[in-house]
Amino acid sequence: MPSVRFLRLLSLLAIAGLLAGCIPPVPYPPRVTPDATAAPTRQPPVATRLVPTPTLTPYPDWWVEPAQLRNVNITFWHPWTGEVAEEVASLAYDFNKNNSHGIMVTARGMGGNAALAEEVESGIPLPELVIAQPEQISDWQGEIAAFVDLNLYRSDPTWALPTDAFYDVFESSPEGEQISLPAERSARVLFYNLTWAKELGFSQPPKTPAQFQEQACAAAAALNADRFYENNGTGGWLWELDSLTVLSWLAAFDAHPEVPVDGTYQFQTENAAAGFSFLRTLLDGGCAWANKTISPYEIFASRRALFFSGSLQDIPALKIAMPYLKSADAWTVIQYPAADGDQVVLTSGVDFAIPQSEPARQLAAWIFLRWLLEPQQQARLIRAGGTYPLSEHALSRLDAYSRQNAQWETALDWIPESQPAPADARWRTVRSLLQDAAWQIAQPYVKLEDIPDVLTQLDEMILQLSP
Repeated sequence: MPSVRFLRLLSLLAIAGLLAGCIPPVPYPPRVTPDATAAPTRQPPVATRLVPTPTLTPYPDWWVEPAQLRNVNITFWHPWTGEVAEEVASLAYDFNKNNSHGIMVTARGMGGNAALAEEVESGIPLPELVIAQPEQISDWQGEIAAFVDLNLYRSDPTWALPTDAFYDVFESSPEGEQISLPAERSARVLFYNLTWAKELGFSQPPKTPAQFQEQACAAAAALNADRFYENNGTGGWLWELDSLTVLSWLAAFDAHPEVPVDGTYQFQTENAAAGFSFLRTLLDGGCAWANKTISPYEIFASRRALFFSGSLQDIPALKIAMPYLKSADAWTVIQYPAADGDQVVLTSGVDFAIPQSEPARQLAAWIFLRWLLEPQQQARLIRAGGTYPLSEHALSRLDAYSRQNAQWETALDWIPESQPAPADARWRTVRSLLQDAAWQIAQPYVKLEDIPDVLTQLDEMILQLSP
């Protein structure tokens, strides 16, 4: 019969085996630099281990010890201006003061997307972090800069982003490398005068292009029939040729740029011709008009336009302008009306990108990027700029802002069904060509029957000029 001592030994061995199965893998073991001057020592024989060695994960190439981040200085460029730029500077100050790594960030506002692009393309050394339009970042990759694959950090157990850091619609999921992540998202919308529309006999915003045309033409007719000669020829929709405005109207007619196998945009379709013909019909009927000398806020507040096109960032400005211009009219934002009644809203914005540099500076840029994407920092930026929250967590910190901004709250409902604007390198060239085509259809010498030819010329120019 086994002795009591032998049975106790068997029990201890069984417990040791169970505990060994509970030891998790070690993500990255501490790096130890051996002392080359130390004399070798004879080690006694080691008994067979009862506990298996934990699985060691090899270091990625970009890995640096946290201590190496101490006093790392990085710079980031952004396109924001005004109140948003001021808030970004304040955020950088707070990060420098409070981050536990000792990283120091310098924020530099470039004064807009075009100015930022010009600086990047000037040939001067790039900063550690850039915020720019995603199509610009795609265009720069490989030609002007080499950007870090952000999946390397995003999938890391130590530095990963939360899985729900973004609404799905705001983030593309390309196969392979991901060189940028959302920093800001906005929407292209129509501003609509509710009070004036009601006086014209309309109780609901338009949901189809035909309804939009009816209301726009009614507003123009009312101004032409009043006793004020100076407002004749105004009313309806304030004609505007931003590429996303034009693309929104095309999407309203289910006209999305066809992209064949070679990736070239193609606008020569029946639906695109129908969308351009609709816009030209608005002009010909006096239901749309153009003006580049007066602010759209002033035109809208003085009832010389029932509709004007803009973005979410125009909401705070219009809220100030309406009472300043002595208008008590109620107004809201609406989606672009669609032929099938399924209204359209396009989203766009700017992205983060990290140019390749030294591992410590790359990681410092990622840590700052990751911090800016936290809900509390996101909420601060949205209060300053009026754009969309990037995640549900950021939205949860904006209850008071939402209650105070009814038009912004209205636009929140459109996030799940919104459509992202193009963001590839070709779009950077195509958007300018699309605006030029829209300008052409407004010219008196172009007839409705000429619109298919304009679209054919547009496609030919895209083939010649896009990368």
